[in-house]
Amino acid sequence: MDQLNDIREIYFQKGFFSYRFFVSHQTAEILGFIKCFSNNPICCIPAMVCLGDQNLKITSIAKGAFARSPYLKKINYEENSNLEIIKNSAFIECSNLEELDLPKSVKAIEEQVFCSCDLLTKITIEEGSCIVPQLLSKDWSFQVMDKPILYKMIFSKINSSKYTLVPDF
Repeated sequence: MDQLNDIREIYFQKGFFSYRFFVSHQTAEILGFIKCFSNNPICCIPAMVCLGDQNLKITSIAKGAFARSPYLKKINYEENSNLEIIKNSAFIECSNLEELDLPKSVKAIEEQVFCSCDLLTKITIEEGSCIVPQLLSKDWSFQVMDKPILYKMIFSKINSSKYTLVPDF
């Protein structure tokens, strides 16, 4: 890819998603989806995407990438995920989002990622994730009808390889 010397980012679409390719890091970020999930409300985030002859690791989900997705109910990830960061408001106002699986590769979840995800009651994390302390030290904030509702998420081990965060009512 010698012709890319002066290019820093490339935007492209493939499958269900639109992407940004960071030339300097040789990684990709999911910017959003281009196909509706109404027939299948489960979204699987790929570990890699192919651009030409290159396989790019998907390391982030962009700010607002899935914002206001009314059909989205569950998000999971391909095995061997490379996802490291979920950026601000990535899932904001996903009014039907109920479940989210996080791979152990996730190192950071930015602010307001789940804001106004009123039905989100289960977040499952692979054991060994460095995100666990960050999740445990946070009060999760959700807004219902423009009024902030704060509640803690408690951590309970459900089997030897995953943990689940549930609302502490």
